[in-house]
Amino acid sequence: MWENAKIVALTPNSAIVQPNVDEKFVINSTHFKMILENKFDGIQWADPHDHIREFLAICNMFRYGETQSEAVKLLIFPFSLCDEAKTWFNELNEESITSWEQMRKALINKLLEIMLY
Repeated sequence: MWENAKIVALTPNSAIVQPNVDEKFVINSTHFKMILENKFDGIQWADPHDHIREFLAICNMFRYGETQSEAVKLLIFPFSLCDEAKTWFNELNEESITSWEQMRKALINKLLEIMLY
């Protein structure tokens, strides 16, 4: 009876448009672990520039090929967020982010907007 009454909503897609990568493409596990260990929570006094600077420093330690470095940033950036910052990311419109620069600007603009209030 319960199963027949359930209506399951669709799970929304990510805000990031899935970048095209080679089918053999793999993100280095050490790189991914470093990102997970440096999460940004987006609290009011947190500086998004510091997080992005650290995120890029970690990304620049690893080489994936000239055309895939942007894809790596886009694919792993959501994993660098937690708490309020992750909530903000999850509330972005589906498939509204198509480049790393667009993602960077969206984070900075949102958090600077919060800091001004």
